[in-house]
Amino acid sequence: MAKPTSDHIPCLVSIDTVIPKAQLFRFENFWVHQRGFFECVKEVWEQPIGLASSAAIIARKLKLLRVALKHWKMSLSKLKLLIDKCNLVILFFDNLEEVRALFIHEFNFRKIVQHQLQRLLKSQHNYWKKRCIVRWMKMGEENTKFFHAMATERYRRNNISSLKLSDGHIVTDHDLMAAEAWTCYKGRMGTSVGIQMRFDLQRLIPIVDGLDDIVVPFTIEEMDAVVKSMPPDKAPGPDGFNGFFMKKCWSIIKED
Repeated sequence: MAKPTSDHIPCLVSIDTVIPKAQLFRFENFWVHQRGFFECVKEVWEQPIGLASSAAIIARKLKLLRVALKHWKMSLSKLKLLIDKCNLVILFFDNLEEVRALFIHEFNFRKIVQHQLQRLLKSQHNYWKKRCIVRWMKMGEENTKFFHAMATERYRRNNISSLKLSDGHIVTDHDLMAAEAWTCYKGRMGTSVGIQMRFDLQRLIPIVDGLDDIVVPFTIEEMDAVVKSMPPDKAPGPDGFNGFFMKKCWSIIKED
């Protein structure tokens, strides 16, 4: 491969495989650095929506924005293709440097491509960082103690080994546990008992002053502070947008 940062020549061994892509929308953080992103968001968000409910308006705009961003990202060059092309250019000038000294414009052009490659690699790193925890990248599939501990913990968390019945007996058979769970669920959901208050809450609970502030409408400053403190790259909500999108596009979407 090319030498993007040092005089050592990296070697890459690749195994061709096909990773199926999920149909769910997922916001990518590197989109905000691409040309036309904010224009796309603003154009969609300023479209009039003929709905009365504020929540319905926001949901409709987010849905339209997902569709628009899916079409917009098709115009972007693929990260892998751009990285391969940058490596080819750097490799060409590296081989040329083996024959003769580079001219100043050739040297500067290679330096520009190297900086561009670093930016693309950072975007690719952010892309895969959202899809795999760093510790799994390092130790997830190396048959380590960490791997076995995580597998055991996951099995224990997802497994019910035994249940204690109402008569005191403990069962471990799957069918018996399923029948007991169904009976308990049906009993809870199929009956209702009235509540009889036997305590004087006015005497037990002291009166606290200033509780009227709880029902005061949120201020713009409070909402701005909440968005500012949001973690940028945690798991996105069901609409596929994460905190990074909220931070970067808050000036466009905050009014709704």
